[in-house]
Amino acid sequence: MKKYFNVSRYKNLLKLQEDGEISFLNMELLSLKASVAQQTHYNRREDYFILIGKYLQRIITPNEFKARFLQMAREDSSESGKIRKC
Repeated sequence: MKKYFNVSRYKNLLKLQEDGEISFLNMELLSLKASVAQQTHYNRREDYFILIGKYLQRIITPNEFKARFLQMAREDSSESGKIRKC
């Protein structure tokens, strides 16, 4: 099951923040910002599991595992950054 980020609600909250109608400490806005990265990682969990399985089965080396894992983490971070900048 894939989780989706509520981009329209996030944009509405950012607009309210820019207009001074809510504080940057608004709990819903903070919660949405924090959940972006978590949802991005969650949506790729099967890819992470496959990578871990290959490592445990010794199909890939430890260095290859680290490199691929870090690449996936960078991609997730980039994706969550794009969503937050909407």
